[in-house]
Amino acid sequence: MTIPTKPELITAILKHLEHGLQEAQESLNTLNQSMAEETKSSAGDKYETQREMLQSELNLAEKQKLQKVEQLNTFSRLISAAENIIDTEKCIPGRFIELDLNGTKILGFLGLGFGDIKTSSVLIKGIGLESPLGKQLLNALKADSIIFNQKSIFISNCF
Repeated sequence: MTIPTKPELITAILKHLEHGLQEAQESLNTLNQSMAEETKSSAGDKYETQREMLQSELNLAEKQKLQKVEQLNTFSRLISAAENIIDTEKCIPGRFIELDLNGTKILGFLGLGFGDIKTSSVLIKGIGLESPLGKQLLNALKADSIIFNQKSIFISNCF
């Protein structure tokens, strides 16, 4: 597994998070447009039901957009905070962690559960701090092994 540089990894995650925010904004725009175009028909109950459904979708889209903004802000904070920590052997929020699970190499980002991001050469897994794996990795050291789901995972690098 050829691992891109840290700035390349950060850029890939930022693009992924920004794309999610853009999609949430587009969904919000579409719903706002639908709401504005909704005209009252002669069947008053049908109109009210349709407006309520649109309002419910609009509320959900707004919540999703806010979650995407929070993910972006959290990611930026984690990266900045990790840069100020001198101890590079420790798995802390905002660090990339290379893991070895029975010969399978995994690259994780500790601190934010954003799912999987595929770059041209590597798959990056977002590992939230509240996840079972995140709790095990937090404060572990480079060259440590942890047991997760009855499997040994070796921490080969942390940067």
